[in-house]
Amino acid sequence: MYLSHTLSRFLGTRSIDYQTIEHRHTMTTNQTASSAHVPRNRLAKGVLFGDDQRYVLAIIPATGRVDIDALGELLGSKEVVLAGEDEIAMMFPDCELGAIPVVGAAYGVDMVVDASLLVQPEVYFESGDHEHLVHVSGPNFRKMMLGATKGLITN
Repeated sequence: MYLSHTLSRFLGTRSIDYQTIEHRHTMTTNQTASSAHVPRNRLAKGVLFGDDQRYVLAIIPATGRVDIDALGELLGSKEVVLAGEDEIAMMFPDCELGAIPVVGAAYGVDMVVDASLLVQPEVYFESGDHEHLVHVSGPNFRKMMLGATKGLITN
């Protein structure tokens, strides 16, 4: 069972109950959902963006794509751009590229969470590698998202 050290420490200090789910090595959220046998609308993924002041982790369901205009409007920023691989590696040093956990707060990154995830009874997300998911209850997911900006950011 692999869990990034940063994520493990965050979950432990906040008393978040979770389970890990092992699955075959995957590179896309669709493959992950299929391999792990989890509903795509309950599989959260994090996409790192930057604006002229900060980085922000957009947390969306695997069924959606980030609506850049909606994200920018919610952040009050005119120019929101997708972060590059080197920036992602710098911000999430104990994670494999493309397998970042959705808990930006653990890494000191601001979060914007799509409102559709906040009504789910359970949520799954990457553990920091391409072979394990973290499974949490809806209430624990909402607890992890405290302090996040909330809104509709997918299309």
